[in-house]
Amino acid sequence: FVSNTLRQLRARMRKVEPQAVRDYVVPPDHVVHPDTPPLEIVLLLHQGANNIPVVDRDSGRLAGMASARDLLTALQAGDHK
Repeated sequence: FVSNTLRQLRARMRKVEPQAVRDYVVPPDHVVHPDTPPLEIVLLLHQGANNIPVVDRDSGRLAGMASARDLLTALQAGDHK
C-alpha cells in the first residue's frame, strides 16, 4: 500500500475495499494452547516466531496471543496462572 501520492493510495484502497480481511490473512506456522508449557513457547519464539496464537483446544477459537515480551515478563515476575 505504499504510494507516492494520496491519490494513488485512494485508488488502491478502492480496489481492495470490497474484499474481506480473510483474503489477506496468512495462516500461522504454529499455534499453542492454554495448557502449553512455557518452555515450548519460549522455543518457538527462539526459533523466530514473533507472536504465537493461543487457541482453545475444544472450540478452536483464538484465546489470545503469546509474545516474547509478555511471556518473559510473566516468567521473570513468577506470574504462573
